Amino acid sequence: MADTPNNPAARLLALVQAAQRLSHGQSVREVWSTVFEIDVHDTSTLLRRLASLRELPDEAAAAVRTLPGKDHEHALRWKGRIDSMVNALASNIDAQWHGAVTMLDDVTMYSLDGCARELSLSRPEPSLDPAEVVDLHRLVRELIEEVLNGALEPEMKSFLLEHLRAADEALQEYRLWGVQSVEKALAKMAGRAMSQQPVAKRAAETAEGKRFTAVLKRLAKGASEGVRTAAAVIDLYTFSVTGQLPLPIVQQLLAGPAAIEAECVEVLAESVGPGSAAGPSCSGQTRCSSGTSWGKEIVAKRISATGGKVPDESAS
Repeated sequence: MADTPNNPAARLLALVQAAQRLSHGQSVREVWSTVFEIDVHDTSTLLRRLASLRELPDEAAAAVRTLPGKDHEHALRWKGRIDSMVNALASNIDAQWHGAVTMLDDVTMYSLDGCARELSLSRPEPSLDPAEVVDLHRLVRELIEEVLNGALEPEMKSFLLEHLRAADEALQEYRLWGVQSVEKALAKMAGRAMSQQPVAKRAAETAEGKRFTAVLKRLAKGASEGVRTAAAVIDLYTFSVTGQLPLPIVQQLLAGPAAIEAECVEVLAESVGPGSAAGPSCSGQTRCSSGTSWGKEIVAKRISATGGKVPDESAS
């Protein structure tokens, strides 16, 4: 397989092979803590990662079944044993890894490798360079320590730590979910930043905030090759700390993918104020829904009318 897994079968294969290379005399906890690069005593994180691992074979199988002209059941002959192995892991994380790894015979691994190769050629996903993931993860963790031990005011410290930890989680889960983990994290960060614009702007002016924005731009650049979500999200994050949003990005946003609509358009619609001539009123208890055309019209008309700026409602 290629050095950069670019589909769910390839990611599953890479994780399983990494575990196979470790001592079979170790416990499941020791082996998979090493694979996921987490502390061996961090049981809750390990169980979350193993729960995600249980979903990966189904995602890989669903991708394989979209391939035309294939005997899908024959191609997926690896799935039974992989499912059994993965299910065995979470049932007792302190059991010996040897009991589960013996399920991975040569036929299973060869079959999984074949699906990974086929998807890599037919349905490759955008992917980040592995060295870039390692470097970004290092930078994020260094920034977490700096912010924790620094002298920022509590509100800014809390804001930056929330976003840094979201980025840390996304980079940890990249090996499981690929760019999906990055895109979801960026979308959530953009939405949160836009709902906390005053503190976001102040945080962005700090040395730590500037370094984090640089990390976000690198993340989005890598994830957005062929994927619209991350590119639009990073512009939304930039908007949240500058108060400016380029109109082409507004247009892209309004026609964009559900991830952005769910996390960001709703916040945009809410941020331009409850009630508007552009559409029905929203009560203080009801968020403007990004899923309705009028909600989008509010966003488009209000931002277009101000040349890319969100109007200051307090001044009216």
